[in-house]
Amino acid sequence: MPPLVSIIIPTYNRYNFLIEAIESIKNQTYKNFEIIIVDDGSIDKTCRLQSDKSVVYLKQNNKGPAAARNSGVNIAKGEWLAFLDSDDLWCREKLRLQMDFAKENPEYDIFYTDESWIKDGKYVNKKKSHKKYHDWIYPQCLKLCFVGISTLLIKKYLWKESAGMDEKMPVAEDYDLWLRLAAKKKFYYIDKELVIRNGGRDDQLSISFRGMDKYRIIALQKMMKVKNLKEKWREMTCNELIKKCKIYMTGCKKHGKIDEVIFCENILNRRFELQKN
Repeated sequence: MPPLVSIIIPTYNRYNFLIEAIESIKNQTYKNFEIIIVDDGSIDKTCRLQSDKSVVYLKQNNKGPAAARNSGVNIAKGEWLAFLDSDDLWCREKLRLQMDFAKENPEYDIFYTDESWIKDGKYVNKKKSHKKYHDWIYPQCLKLCFVGISTLLIKKYLWKESAGMDEKMPVAEDYDLWLRLAAKKKFYYIDKELVIRNGGRDDQLSISFRGMDKYRIIALQKMMKVKNLKEKWREMTCNELIKKCKIYMTGCKKHGKIDEVIFCENILNRRFELQKN
């Protein structure tokens, strides 16, 4: 009998963190799952997991986190998908609580939870802007990456129907996906910190990659092309696109990034055309 939940961990050269992440899954009080490790071209000791019969190990050339998650989904056997970044941890009740809520609320296909943040070994207080919301969360998703990927539980059919993560996006791939999903589906929010998210390290893409703002702009551009987007949301999307372009362009001017300034100017010059669409 296939597992009900497929848990996918993309990883790149994080063997020591990965072992702890796997243990946090094995310690779950809910047990009907499979663990899929997608080794995205690691050159550390991650390959040792090939011999671990408690996980499904998939090796691929380094293609980035979006491609790694999509690869995991392609071999997943479960009806539900969950994801855990290799440097994050799950609390013991995370999966059981989500599956209980899923059983009690069959009209929802996406569930997410709150998370606690650790930076440099210390817990970080979240800002008011990080408050989570329930049901139709598209407006909140516009402003920032609203859902922690490690908190997610989603029906596999919906991930595939949405074409998964955009592999052309080296960063902000989760921001892009939340926009596309939240435009057509309600999210069920469980107001409990069930994931421990580790941050602030130099090896994390959100820290080391310098094009995060640009790729969020690209994600918003894509949403402006969605034909059946609610009119009110289209206006909000356009306003957020203009706002992010102005902020990004100011930074690019300061650092002499002429090509990026032109990229933003081209978008801003088309603002009235965007609003009409």
